[in-house]
Amino acid sequence: MKLSQIYANLPFDRVQFRDGLNVVAARVTNKGDMGKDSHNLGKSTLLSVIDYMLLKQLTKDNHIFALQQDKLRDYIFYLEIELNSGWFLTIRRSADKATNTKIAFRKHQEQYQDFSAEGSGWDHEEISLKEAKNFLNQQLEFTILPNIDYRKSLTYFLRGQSDYQDVFQLEKFKRGKDKDWKPFIFELLGFHSDLLKKKYELAVIQEEQQKTIEGIERNFSVNANDVDKIRGAIELKEQQYEALDRFVSNFKFYEEEKELNRNLIENLEARISSLNTNRYNLSYELDKVTTSIRQHRSFDVKKMKKIFDEVQIFLPENLVKSYEELEEFNISITNERNKHLRERKKQLQEQLQSIEKELEELDQKRSDYLSALQDKDSFQKYKRYQRELTEVSNEIVRLQEKLQNVDTLSVMQDKMLEVEHEIKDLGSKILKEIDTQSATYQAIRKSFGSIIKEILNAHALLYIEPNTKDNVTFHADIQDDKETEITAAGRGNSYKKFLCAAFDISILVAYSSSSFYRFAYHDGIFEGVDNRKKINFINLIRKYCQQYNLQYIITAIEDDLPRSEVDDFEGVSEAEIVLTLHDADESGTLFKQIF
Repeated sequence: MKLSQIYANLPFDRVQFRDGLNVVAARVTNKGDMGKDSHNLGKSTLLSVIDYMLLKQLTKDNHIFALQQDKLRDYIFYLEIELNSGWFLTIRRSADKATNTKIAFRKHQEQYQDFSAEGSGWDHEEISLKEAKNFLNQQLEFTILPNIDYRKSLTYFLRGQSDYQDVFQLEKFKRGKDKDWKPFIFELLGFHSDLLKKKYELAVIQEEQQKTIEGIERNFSVNANDVDKIRGAIELKEQQYEALDRFVSNFKFYEEEKELNRNLIENLEARISSLNTNRYNLSYELDKVTTSIRQHRSFDVKKMKKIFDEVQIFLPENLVKSYEELEEFNISITNERNKHLRERKKQLQEQLQSIEKELEELDQKRSDYLSALQDKDSFQKYKRYQRELTEVSNEIVRLQEKLQNVDTLSVMQDKMLEVEHEIKDLGSKILKEIDTQSATYQAIRKSFGSIIKEILNAHALLYIEPNTKDNVTFHADIQDDKETEITAAGRGNSYKKFLCAAFDISILVAYSSSSFYRFAYHDGIFEGVDNRKKINFINLIRKYCQQYNLQYIITAIEDDLPRSEVDDFEGVSEAEIVLTLHDADESGTLFKQIF
């Protein structure tokens, strides 16, 4: 498919495209007039209009037909395209937002026809936008990516100023997810995209499963590992329910009060009395241990010598030494004794704490029993047991629901694990798919490297590698001449444009013998580019267009076009310039008016 011509029913520059190189130029007539702007003449707008005529659906208000609806609503545009069959197809579409989804088609054998006159016969009229896209898809008869909407790949051959930031991820793809465009690029490069599509689909399923599992865990406070724990809790509650149910069914008020008295007297009071005795004994022992620890050694040699001195009695040295040894022995014995006493003190304190806690619990039970015995209305007691029976029943239901949620959680985790294994398996198969190095991929990569070498005199590498999730990542970079390292040259704005152009042309070359796009339209590709690189690029484009029957369209300010600085280059010819816009007055703009 190539572009043939575009025109309108109202003032608008008719543009007739040709095979080979086509240039849309913007001329600056008075460089000293600072009030004029060569960037606002319509050269980039022409690309937007062509995209619109190839049935772009307007979803934003930043398109010129939305921004200038009052001035342009009466415009009707006509785009003539050349089909790969040799026939021509004219598409008619209105700029009026009320009727712009009603499309008309006419197929014809002669080129450069004018169907803007009223009454011209149309093969199909008033077709909805969706139906029109399906019809155009059928008429294009692409054998490349036949099951993918033609508009998916169109933007690679209609690159606007915002589409040079990344060779593969166009501006329109940045708003979506990788699954929306990477499988398509993978297939465009000659690989089978089914594996990658399936992997992205499973990743979405896995993400949804994870969110569901987290929701169940959060909302029901459950964990898949709690299955046996919950089952045990249900068994205990069921036993408690059965006991309460039997008790309530056979409830006898006298027997109940007698049982309460027996429990209170025989069990509670006996246990409390025993604990109090133990507490007293332990407290007594603890007091003795504490007092014993505070006591100090009673023998002091210094005091003894002082007493002998005061009464003027001589104390032999060998006797002093014996007393000192006795004192050391006494200290040693005391320290060892105190060590055992402190350990005993800690044990006694822990036992007392345990007894105190149990006494508090028993005291509360005694209080409950006494309250029941003092209740004059036995029916209230009966109702209280019935309420307890209901509470236990509700708790069983709650635990059973919790168990059901845990079972659901467990099943979902098993399914998620299966998905995870399948994703890993697909990741391995995708890597094997890349390793096959399909003939189409090799041809595209070879053309890409040759184009960059001829334009920039540099080596460029097109390659695919897996990312952390075993999905594919596409790369197109300038490579160091002697190393395998990637240089920073490919990240520069001007070189990035050439990388994008080289990729698009490589795709066209690889599929030139098939039914696919045979044109590329690159807006503003020469801005900020060295003149020598422009010359190399133009020479290459002319050669490739002739060799592979391609059509290449560029828009540029006239001063940005390559100049004749070498003997074998004469610049861009008049025949190659299909439209010249200028800033002298409104007649030089695309719509013959300034917005």
